[in-house]
Amino acid sequence: MVNLFWNLYQQRRISAADADVAIAKRKAVDASARLEDLELTVERLLLINQALWETIAKHQELTEEDLLEKVNEIDLRDGKLDGKLKRSAFRKCKQCGRSLHRRHSKCIFCGAPYAEDKAFG
Repeated sequence: MVNLFWNLYQQRRISAADADVAIAKRKAVDASARLEDLELTVERLLLINQALWETIAKHQELTEEDLLEKVNEIDLRDGKLDGKLKRSAFRKCKQCGRSLHRRHSKCIFCGAPYAEDKAFG
C-alpha cells in the first residue's frame, strides 16, 4: 500500500518536472527568437549609423577624430568613460518637481503629462 502512494507521488513529481521542462524549452525558443530580432535590429542600426556618419563627414568635412572626440564627450556625461550611455531611470515632473520613473507617461503625484523635451530623452 505504501508503495502505491510512493509511486503516485513519484509520478506526480515526474509530471511536474516534465511540465517545467516544456516551459523552459518554450522560454528558450522565445528568447532565441528575440535575440535574433535584436541582432537584426542592431545590424540595421549599424548600417544606418555608418551611412549617416559618412554623409555628415563628407558634407561637413569632419574627421574620424572629430567623431571619437564627440563620442568621448557624450560618454563622459554620466561621469565615466566606459563606452556606455547611462540614462537615469527617473526624471523630475515639470509641474510638481517630484521624481517619477521613465516608464510613466504622466506624473503619479499630480497627474501632469510628461512631454519629452529632448529627442533622445
